[in-house]
Amino acid sequence: MAAASLACVIFAIDLRHGVDSSVAVLYALVVVLGSMGTVQRVTWSWAGICAVLAGASYAWAYKDAPDFTSTYKLAFALVAIAITASLVTSRKRLVLAQVKLEDSRREQRILADSVPQILWGTDASGQCNFLNARYAEYTGISVDDAVRANSWVEPVHPEDRPGMLRLWLAARASGNEFRAHCRVRHRDGTYRWMHSIGRPVRSPETGEIVRWMGGLSDVDDEFKAQKRIQKLNRELEDLVAQRTVELQETRWRFRSLYEDPNIFVAEQNWSESGAILDDLRAKGVTNLRSYLLGNPEVLQACLAGVRTVDVNDAIWRKLGYESKADLVTKAPRDGVVDAVAALLPQLEALFEGRDYVTSTTALVRADGGRMPVIFAVNLMPDGTAYATLFDITDREAASELMAAAQQELARANRVATVGALSISIAHELNQPIASISVDIETGLRMLAKDEPDYDMVARILARLRRNAGRLASIVQQTRDQITNHQRRLELVDLTALTEETRLLLEREVVARRAVVKIRAASSVPRVLVDRIALQQVLVNLIVNALDALAAVPEQKRNVEVSVEPGEEGHVRVRVADTGPGIHDDVLAKIFTPFFTTKPDGIGMGLQICRTTVERLGGELHVTNLPEGGASFEFTLPAAASEMAEAC
Repeated sequence: MAAASLACVIFAIDLRHGVDSSVAVLYALVVVLGSMGTVQRVTWSWAGICAVLAGASYAWAYKDAPDFTSTYKLAFALVAIAITASLVTSRKRLVLAQVKLEDSRREQRILADSVPQILWGTDASGQCNFLNARYAEYTGISVDDAVRANSWVEPVHPEDRPGMLRLWLAARASGNEFRAHCRVRHRDGTYRWMHSIGRPVRSPETGEIVRWMGGLSDVDDEFKAQKRIQKLNRELEDLVAQRTVELQETRWRFRSLYEDPNIFVAEQNWSESGAILDDLRAKGVTNLRSYLLGNPEVLQACLAGVRTVDVNDAIWRKLGYESKADLVTKAPRDGVVDAVAALLPQLEALFEGRDYVTSTTALVRADGGRMPVIFAVNLMPDGTAYATLFDITDREAASELMAAAQQELARANRVATVGALSISIAHELNQPIASISVDIETGLRMLAKDEPDYDMVARILARLRRNAGRLASIVQQTRDQITNHQRRLELVDLTALTEETRLLLEREVVARRAVVKIRAASSVPRVLVDRIALQQVLVNLIVNALDALAAVPEQKRNVEVSVEPGEEGHVRVRVADTGPGIHDDVLAKIFTPFFTTKPDGIGMGLQICRTTVERLGGELHVTNLPEGGASFEFTLPAAASEMAEAC
């Protein structure tokens, strides 16, 4: 409004008195007033209005006779208006640029203070003139104080400060990038490792360095981790060097063991069998032995999965092979007399996670002969197994001689025991028998009289009855003394007991060049019996079966012991052989005391077996098999708790 009013006043004066330069110049003041608080376009609009008003007043005042002076005054007024508009526009541009610059600086400061790293800046001489707020947050030192006093390096650890300053001077001298690691004091008093990077800022025109900009990043965790890794690497290198020396020593010891002519070493691969065992474990199998014995096809797959990788020279030469390859290519299950007895314990160890197994077995020689060995196997988690074997042929021969002597001594002891028992029985029975004889003679005389004394005869018969009862009690007492040993009864797993008995008789089995196979059902109830007495029954039956195979060719010498659930809560055990069987006339008397078909037999073994089985609540029977051979079978009642669990 002020600009418009002033413009009207100037225009009116010019119309009345003509254009006056001193008055027309006042149009510049109109432009200034009209441009206050407005944009640039408004400034030039006011300038145009003023120029039009000045021209209009000139045309009105000098329309009849314009002169040079009035025209000059008009031109001067127009120039003044244009210059004023230009100055006002330039000033507005300058103010706007200053505002934008200040906004840009404020945004840059906000951005710099938002960065999690410490940012710094210096002039060309290295004098610090910028630090972001992160510096104060981290060190606890005011940014203004640090810049003003040039004390921004004061938080750097005294030990790291000289090295960092040396790198800073070198970078400024060369104009290259500055990099340094140093410890910086945190506001809590602790020092943390930081990585500082600085780069020069060069003038686009001259290329000279005008300032330096950089930052510090907290790398304490990474730096300490690298230190730990370096320490661990050094320890690992030392450990590797130490283990290398130990490995070389171990290899030397193993090589000496490997080349020993008296020690047999074999390396085997059990990975295929291990995969089968892993599947069984995943299916929930817990008792591997019972499962494999009840599933022969799985057992054979496990045995077939064992591979021989390498053997030392001593073993293949001792077994009579022409080369190492002849033995390595042979399957392990074909290289032992009884693959189940030799390899099943190793399968169990691998299944249960045990790494060591030791036992005895007999290896098959190249000529078909047998070599008894004792072996120890170390099982590795990757399925590799290292077996060490020792030839015990001489020891077995000595053991057989000793066993034969012990058997002969035992037989002599049994004969002496029977003799002593016979004398004791004769002594006990002598008096009742003598009394009976006297009473019989007396009774006969009484009955021979013309008038028999029947009362006397009745008394004699009463005495005979008492003596007969006495004889019966003596016989029963003697029988109890022989068979009824009061041992503690216990729950027994017949499958495990049968396998244990087979291992106990392994020497006898090998000596007779026979094979004893155990066939057990997957779930067999336990029995409450005298373990020792029942094992003696199994020993006698298996030994008798082995004796029956003496005249049978070696490839047909088989004994099978089967264990399975029977009828009406019983467990059935059968010992069958592939021998010639038992003659019918002998079959009827097989359990008769002192009856024997062996030249050196006593004839009490089977009688004691039957008595023991009957005392345990079972029955023992013998039959001839249709395909040949004999079968001894007995049943025992299952324990009550086992029957309850089965139900």
